[in-house]
Amino acid sequence: VVENIDRRKKAEQKLEEKNKELTEINQELEHFAYVASHDLREPLRTIASFIQILNKRYGETLDEDGKQFMGFVVEGAKRMQLLIRDLLEYSRVNRFNTDYEKVDLNEVFNTVNRVLKEKIDSTDALILAENLPVIQGNKIQLTQVFQNLIDNAIKFRGKKKPEITITVEELPSKWRIAVSDNGIGISPEYHQRIFIIFQRLHTHEEYTGTGIGLALCKKIIELHGGEVWVESKKNKGTTFTFTIKKNLIRAIG
Repeated sequence: VVENIDRRKKAEQKLEEKNKELTEINQELEHFAYVASHDLREPLRTIASFIQILNKRYGETLDEDGKQFMGFVVEGAKRMQLLIRDLLEYSRVNRFNTDYEKVDLNEVFNTVNRVLKEKIDSTDALILAENLPVIQGNKIQLTQVFQNLIDNAIKFRGKKKPEITITVEELPSKWRIAVSDNGIGISPEYHQRIFIIFQRLHTHEEYTGTGIGLALCKKIIELHGGEVWVESKKNKGTTFTFTIKKNLIRAIG
């Protein structure tokens, strides 16, 4: 019996050491991502500025091939700027946090509607939300979650007019919120992959994006004591469901 207890203690100690090691590795990777994305912004901004100057001054003197090549360079610089911006946002989640505060998710929803107004109007999107709760959380981060999920629902609408519904269910220890759409859907084999950073299911020509949005949502939701998952079939619409723990009182991070 003593030997079994000793063996179990050693196994638990090894597991703790491995968990600590993984935590340290993740922190190092996040620090690297933050430093890399932060330090890359300035030189890339300079490159993008001079590309625009070159295009304005000499674009008309180029032949068709030259104009096409210049277009590729301009588009590539824009994509890189978006990628660095989103990577910086992702790496900041654990670095710059405040205490939890009262957050009215109805206000968050209204803010996102204002931010996405142009896209909503241009696609004639219909977005309906139930009365959302007041919770404890980080308002900026929760706004990012709602914005990413609603923006994705509009983006991946296919040929249909987007119809998006947000529902909420109160559970004993958490809130469960679902964002559903009538878009192009996601095949079941990709349901886990989409939450991994930089994973994209479509080419840049089909749909814009950096492959960071859903990974960011997952990270934020986990920091709020919850989890996120997707239910979807190709061409059958998508529902993203996430939970947020009630009564969060400690500081995030």
